Amino acid sequence: MHDVFISYARENRKRAKRLADVLVEERGWSIWFDEALQAGDEYPRVIERALEQVRCVLVVWSKDAVASRWVIAEASEGWNRGILVPVLLDDADPPLPFRQTEAIDFSDWKGDAKAPQVLKLIEAIDRALLGGTRPEDSELVARESRRRKYRQRKLLRRAVAAGGIAALVGAGWFGWHVLDYRAAAEQIADRADQLRAEVRELNDEERNRTWGSVLLESPERQQKLELATLVAAEAVRHARTGRTQKVLADLLAMSPWSDRSAEIELKGPLNALEFSADGALLVGGGGVDGTIIWTMSNNAVTRIPHGGVPDAFWKDRSNRSGYRGGATIDIEASGKRVATAGPDQTAAVWDAQSGRELLRLPHESIVTALAFIPGTDRLATVSENGIVRVWDLASARELWQVEQGSTSYWIAASDSGRYVVSTSGQTARLWRSDTGAALPKLDHENRVRAARFSADETLLVTFGEDIETTVWDLPGATVRKRIPVLAGERSGALFGPDDRTLVIGSTDENLVWWGLDQKEEELSVPVGDGGYIFELASTPDRETFVVADNVETMATAWDFASRRQLRQMPYWGLEIGGVAISRDGRLMASSGFDGGNYVLEITELRPDDPLAYACRKVKRNLMRTEWLQYFGPDDPYRPTCPQIAAPNDTK
Repeated sequence: MHDVFISYARENRKRAKRLADVLVEERGWSIWFDEALQAGDEYPRVIERALEQVRCVLVVWSKDAVASRWVIAEASEGWNRGILVPVLLDDADPPLPFRQTEAIDFSDWKGDAKAPQVLKLIEAIDRALLGGTRPEDSELVARESRRRKYRQRKLLRRAVAAGGIAALVGAGWFGWHVLDYRAAAEQIADRADQLRAEVRELNDEERNRTWGSVLLESPERQQKLELATLVAAEAVRHARTGRTQKVLADLLAMSPWSDRSAEIELKGPLNALEFSADGALLVGGGGVDGTIIWTMSNNAVTRIPHGGVPDAFWKDRSNRSGYRGGATIDIEASGKRVATAGPDQTAAVWDAQSGRELLRLPHESIVTALAFIPGTDRLATVSENGIVRVWDLASARELWQVEQGSTSYWIAASDSGRYVVSTSGQTARLWRSDTGAALPKLDHENRVRAARFSADETLLVTFGEDIETTVWDLPGATVRKRIPVLAGERSGALFGPDDRTLVIGSTDENLVWWGLDQKEEELSVPVGDGGYIFELASTPDRETFVVADNVETMATAWDFASRRQLRQMPYWGLEIGGVAISRDGRLMASSGFDGGNYVLEITELRPDDPLAYACRKVKRNLMRTEWLQYFGPDDPYRPTCPQIAAPNDTK
């Protein structure tokens, strides 16, 4: 909301502009003033909206003004609301009924800010403002900021003219100016943040739909999001502070448009995604059509007829149907090779660039899961008959095999490659990857789905839909902590960077942070409504993780330490398949079905230059009317995104 709306004829622009400057200089009021709009024919909605929100209307009567239907219309709005303050620039008689209000005579005013008529005008505006909405404390602070900023600029111009700018800087004026400028930039960021909050306001009907569909079907909401992003980007350009950069980051997190995408004709979804080490390749699998490798540099897609399920209604020995998920594919740390499991009785290794088969490893039953063992040239596999194997890939020779005890659908290796873990029934089993030597069993009351190691390999967390999330000390396999949170197979629990805090994708669709030394959860954040968290995946340093939510059909990325959401990618279509994050935490991948084809999308999480990134997300620059609304008349207009054409909205 602005304090004062100045209505004037275009011919009186120079004197009206001086009036606006004086009001800012003396009182710091927020002025709605735009000489480019005074013809008015093309911007009635902009003017109407400004008049509805302003606290005082200052009309500048002159012979030209009384002949302007727009000045009369604007003055009428102020008259009807009882907030009109008139001034006279010449001997013109204001139209009826405005003659009933005494106008302050500015006919002989020379621009002096301390002239008697200026003081009288300030008193009149004060009376109008007192009769309206009381300003918030933040608005009073903003007034003082504008007043100081104007006076500093005025002083600077005089100093430059006198050749004395160095003396001003040396006297400490520069520090005062910078602090004030930072405060002004943060106030702009606050306006952008308010717009962001308005974008997220949902009615009862919208709360029962996915965020993606709400955003897609609301051009007005998309336009407001774009406006908020532009205002926040300009706040950062004014001053890079923690506040301005956070607001811009929060808005970029809401941008619904990915950075790269590929549509692929498939019979079924890609339920598992993994990046190569350098982020140049994305591997997807776990569906009916086997595995694909997307080379992003040239947008090429290589198809591998392996690593999926026989058909959409495939059921395993446990009568589980559908996907087998991330356990069916793996890409080694170097990014050179891809391994796939089944749906036949083999595991296979492929060249990641060409998709050429390198070797085939036979088993007695369907291979249900596999994993490269870091730091080695070995591959761990488990098959539906419950046998765990480790293979030497250089010779394609089996190094050892052990009995899991029952059918298993999960296997993983620790970061150093020291341990291998697999799960089946109510038991998790660990072995030394080099010898196959068994560690003590990890027994549970109900079915355990999967497990993950801490970075230092002294802890293991196990989880499932029917058991408490349990943390075990290694190598003794004793219980360190039981956390009363249930988690799904593909979501589960992740250790944070310090290995002493976990984030858990609970079955009640909350992200739960829980410290090993805490008796209660530290934080619980809902990420959907009425479904479950589909998948969690993290960077090797555990600082960033991504989430797939099945009901909201949305992929989100989070910073572990700050508990802050970095990005949310809504799916416009019917379902989300999988989610992955690059090893350096810069890229998020997600897959989904848009009703026609399956889509792979890549989204940058931490752009090097957020301003440049914001300009890739928007399609326009701020209109000059918007610029005046958010930055005022003292800040000369400039395109926020120079590569985008400036709007042609001047007269």
